Amino acid sequence: MAREIYVENHEDGSLAAAESVVLSDSTGAYGIREKATGTVVAEADTATDNPRTGIYTYDIGSLDDLVEYEYCFKITRASGDIEYEAGEIPALSTSEGAESTLTLCYVELLSEVGYFLYGKTDMNDLSTDEQAVCDECVQAGYRQFLYPPAAEGIPVGYEWTFLRPTTYLETTEGDSDQDMPSDFGRLIGAGLTYDTDAQRPMVLADVGEGKIRRLRMTKEESGKPRVAGLRRKTTDGENAQGWEIMWYPTPDDTYTLWYRYEALVQALSNGAPYALGGIKYAETLKASCIAIADKKVNDSSDKMNDFLLLLAASIKRDRAEQAKFFGPVGCQGEYDENGVSRGLGSYTMTVSGQQVYPSE
Repeated sequence: MAREIYVENHEDGSLAAAESVVLSDSTGAYGIREKATGTVVAEADTATDNPRTGIYTYDIGSLDDLVEYEYCFKITRASGDIEYEAGEIPALSTSEGAESTLTLCYVELLSEVGYFLYGKTDMNDLSTDEQAVCDECVQAGYRQFLYPPAAEGIPVGYEWTFLRPTTYLETTEGDSDQDMPSDFGRLIGAGLTYDTDAQRPMVLADVGEGKIRRLRMTKEESGKPRVAGLRRKTTDGENAQGWEIMWYPTPDDTYTLWYRYEALVQALSNGAPYALGGIKYAETLKASCIAIADKKVNDSSDKMNDFLLLLAASIKRDRAEQAKFFGPVGCQGEYDENGVSRGLGSYTMTVSGQQVYPSE
């Protein structure tokens, strides 16, 4: 379905043809621009379409659905009178992964920082340098929120559950060393699990690259991977240093494997406006951005305490929502070095006071 903006030209109470209708504000600065940053996406004097008498339209289908824009039509009538009609293009939400309307997105965080520092919520009312300061504070505040500082009631190196998503990868036949996604930070857990129809449910991935190299030297083998090792890739500095996974045996087909990992996070932007954590931690993120702004511009730490109080409460909430770990259950794999079998018989498992293994 086409997305359009339009304007109607009325004269003497009826739709009428105008001398010309273009996109332009009264200063000739823009036709359409991003609301948050002021970036012009349609220049002043951009032509419009005239599908029928008195109706003038412009196709905005190429604009980013997640970005808010503002526009202005310049209507020149046959009499020589000129009228300007401005409007806004809201960001669209999608049914898949749609955020709550209470979530603070990138534009709103910029506005919060802009109001705190300069008393203005509209980035277009700020100078280019002031806009840059607001963006720096939001990005630094986001980093501080994602990787919290240690403080009273806040553990060192706390890791949010939303930084540990679950995803999958697919092996390629004959590809023994496979690149991990660019946002891969580290593997959570001991390995990867096959999607379906696998006699061996898990690929152990904590055996180390040295073990994989020794296995390959001992015996070249292809088949369904049983073990894997992770290692850093080399880089010349032009690109970020990534990870690759080493399979053994070398995959003989395409297999789907699921895993949980620490995700590396990208900066907030108009194209990626939503911070991880969503609505539950929106106020904590805002407080982090304000605390950074207070320190950077005002050389003050007054707002840091507000952030730390909210941070402690958010971490408590996040901990309460984490899955519980019952400890090692089962035996070590056949490829673990110096491993000692820990047969199930030496374990008992109790859930809510009821022993579930072995059954009583």
